[in-house]
Amino acid sequence: MKIIYLTVEDMRKEGSGKTHFIEIGQNLVKLGNELIVLLPGYHPIDNRDYGLRIKYVPTFRKNRFSYLLYEFLNIFYLSYYILTFKPDVIYSRSGLFDLMPPIISKIFNIPFIIEINGIMADEFRSRGIGKIIIKILQIAERVNFRLSKAIVCVTEGIKRELLRRYRVPENKMYVVPNGFNPEIFRPLDMQKCRQKIKLDKSAFYVGFVGSFAPWQGIDTFLEAAKIVKEKKYDNIRYILIGEGEMMSELKRMANEYNLHKEVIFTGRIPYKEVSIYINSVVVAVVTPKTQRNKIIGLSPLKLYEYLGCAKPVIASRIDGLWEIIKEGNCGYVFEPDNAEDLASKIIHAYNKRALLEEIGVRGRFLVLKKYAWENSAREIQNILKKNIQN
Repeated sequence: MKIIYLTVEDMRKEGSGKTHFIEIGQNLVKLGNELIVLLPGYHPIDNRDYGLRIKYVPTFRKNRFSYLLYEFLNIFYLSYYILTFKPDVIYSRSGLFDLMPPIISKIFNIPFIIEINGIMADEFRSRGIGKIIIKILQIAERVNFRLSKAIVCVTEGIKRELLRRYRVPENKMYVVPNGFNPEIFRPLDMQKCRQKIKLDKSAFYVGFVGSFAPWQGIDTFLEAAKIVKEKKYDNIRYILIGEGEMMSELKRMANEYNLHKEVIFTGRIPYKEVSIYINSVVVAVVTPKTQRNKIIGLSPLKLYEYLGCAKPVIASRIDGLWEIIKEGNCGYVFEPDNAEDLASKIIHAYNKRALLEEIGVRGRFLVLKKYAWENSAREIQNILKKNIQN
């Protein structure tokens, strides 16, 4: 199958969106498909090919105008590769105002499949973006949904919301969750990993990996750490791996709570080194807040990556998290936004630490069976084939 694969992801930056896009592309190629990948060529361009046939659409350093230039030039690039590559299907990871790809695919009579990873209007609204911009975005989304042959959602919650808000026909909607790379995220010797990154060999580390965004609930995590310290569990430490808009506020909270000794902020870590940090902890946490996540649910890469490293997980009772913990019997669930409950689960894990290795093994078994990126790519391949044939 010949696929044109689209995204507006900025490849110079690390993040879950880039990881998802690259992993799906690489696994589609492994499954025997031929891809051309079209990306915005923000300067300086990331010149790694990731094992993919990448074509960069010219634009300049990223700002509000560079995106518009990319959208305009992409009309010609997409048309050119439709004529020369002769794809069977176009698969697009949804951008912001992607009006032209579905229209061009319609003109050339090429099936257009779109992947949705969130409700963008809600994202914009939470960041204080103006009503006019949100209205334009919703118009673009309606065009995409109407002209697409199929819609791939990463959670059941996103599917439900699209059905409710946009009245998208249910028979064109599919759910394919995120995944993890089992070659990168696998169990490693804990003490060797701690030695590499200079961690205390005897401490009970609880870890978080991800962006420091408001909806991630890391403030609740630090509040729980304060409660645990007040209960005199002096050997429990915390490592926060990543960066983001809340970094300054979180460091301020750590200082205010007198957690200088207990909390380590690592900053951004290269993707292929994250597993070393995960393998250095005893327990990992996923702490998203109710706001934003309750309606659409989650399919978080970090959960699968933790479990891939055979780490027990403490997770918020949010759709997409607690069901996996329950299915695999691979961790503990706490009420979202409730620092007291999270603290009690951390203490419980500490007191039951002799059982944690067995719990982690169960988690790895589950994600290897159901949540490797190859599984996600195979499901997407089946969706593409089905909609080419219909």
